[in-house]
Order: sequence, then C-alpha cells, then structure tokens
Amino acid sequence: ASELDDATQRQLAKGERLVELLKQDQYEPLAVGQQVLAIFAANEGYLRDLEVDEVRDFEQEIYEFVDSSEGPEFWDEIASDDDFGEDAGTPEQSETTAKALELLDECVENFKAQRHQGVAEDAAAE
Repeated sequence: ASELDDATQRQLAKGERLVELLKQDQYEPLAVGQQVLAIFAANEGYLRDLEVDEVRDFEQEIYEFVDSSEGPEFWDEIASDDDFGEDAGTPEQSETTAKALELLDECVENFKAQRHQGVAEDAAAE
C-alpha cells in the first residue's frame, strides 16, 4: 500500500465523517435548516476532532442544543438566509451565520466535556 500525504488523509477523513453525517433514519427526514447546519458544521471543521462513530451523536447534540437554545424557528432562519455560510468568521457574514458559529462552538465544548466526563467515569469504574 502506498502512503498518502497529509492533505489526502485529511480529505478522506472528512469524507468519512460527511458520509456518516448524511445518513438519515428511515421515515425521519430532517428539516432543510438542520441539513444545512450539519453540512456547514462539517465544512467549518467541527467534525475534524471527532471519531467517525461519534458523528451521529454529535449531530443529534447539535439539533437538541439549537432547539433548546434558539427554538425550532432557528431552522427556518437558516433555510431562508440566502447568504448563510458565506463569509463565515468574517465581519461580512450574515447574523444567522454568526449565531450558528456561536452555537456550534458552544455545542462542541459541551459535547467534548460530556465525552471527557464519560471517559473519566469509565476509567474510575475500572
């Protein structure tokens, strides 16, 4: 087997996470805003540090976190924002994009803290 350069390995890892992210349960379609935010999170690198088997849990965490923080109407805001995701992280980004980045940052911290706590509890139980 040939060795792949770092850029190719990162691209393949991102692809694995995107495939996992795009899986949907049968008869449980996602709202457009949910799909857009999930793909946006992947493109902005929020899945990079997750194991592939953590992606679906993280995705659920995003949906629950946004629903509890902003309410379900935020999904409609994302879906109706024609500029969503453009110029992310710059002063030119839309208000909805800025809010999404804030929510994703907070969600990642919560998710990592929960995972870290779970690992610590598993280690203590051994």
